[in-house]
Amino acid sequence: MRFVLLLFYALTLMDISEETNNTDRIIREYCPVCMGTNFLFERKVRDHISHSSYSVHHCKDCSARFISDPPSPDTMPQHYANPSGDRMRRKEEGVHYKLRNMLLKDELKPLLKRLPGGSGIIDFGTGDGAVSSFLKGMGFNPLALDMYPPEEWPCPDIEYRQVDLNIPFVPLVDSTGTRKPAQAVVMRHVLEHLYDPAAILSSMRDADIDYVLIISPNYRSIMRPLLGEYWYYWDPPRHLTYFTRHSLYCLAERAGYRLLDTTTYAVDEAVTSLHRYMLLHGGNVPETLAGKIARLTNPKSPLAAVSSVVSSFFGNCIIHALLEKYKEN
Repeated sequence: MRFVLLLFYALTLMDISEETNNTDRIIREYCPVCMGTNFLFERKVRDHISHSSYSVHHCKDCSARFISDPPSPDTMPQHYANPSGDRMRRKEEGVHYKLRNMLLKDELKPLLKRLPGGSGIIDFGTGDGAVSSFLKGMGFNPLALDMYPPEEWPCPDIEYRQVDLNIPFVPLVDSTGTRKPAQAVVMRHVLEHLYDPAAILSSMRDADIDYVLIISPNYRSIMRPLLGEYWYYWDPPRHLTYFTRHSLYCLAERAGYRLLDTTTYAVDEAVTSLHRYMLLHGGNVPETLAGKIARLTNPKSPLAAVSSVVSSFFGNCIIHALLEKYKEN
């Protein structure tokens, strides 16, 4: 682990060439968390798939960072049509699968202990269905939502619907209108992908969702400054907003939720950041040495799983936040 960190420190000192594609970008005029306009340019980061550069701005009012020149929503789907996007919805087995199920038990516990068995829970941005499968196994009634077609859904025993996650949330029932209203929403590594997270959370409040569980990368990670541009959780333009505890508090309050609990913990950053480095330096060609290393260090690799265990003793790259809807007087 020490060798990997020293390697990254050396790599971040290297002069990096930049390729920028400004075609079909939008320019943000306000912070997506607090709607403020008191923000400043902080740095450029590159997409490890296309190598295009994006500008990260720092909101001085709520402490969020965000991509200020993202692709338009119409063109965003093409940025998921690659191995990185495929991996988000591909069901995995092996070491990574077992370790993630152990992590899910801890992640979901603060929410599940507040809900009666059989409660309806929306798995918002389900990805590979791991959260939905875990919820079903615990006796809850999950409904999985994501943007990809139903024929790609890997869990046929769980109800799935294709939706645009950036369109305000509405109450969902089954085709007969008999599905019990959902009491909670789980957003595991989803909030950072949304163009307007406050609007989506506000629509969940309006749909009478009592609890929202948010799990998202932590901009205050102790390893982010060391890893520099190669920090894996930059992932632009798929990641649009970078949260801190304070910015999540501001987001919750703006959307009509109170922040019940917030903690930080770690999963792998070193191995996945090496994966990002390799992709930025020729790793998109599988036959090259960089390509082979990129394949070995992908986020669902056994190496990344082992690194997650090691980093759990000192890291803080993930924020875990549980929100509760304010009760009307």
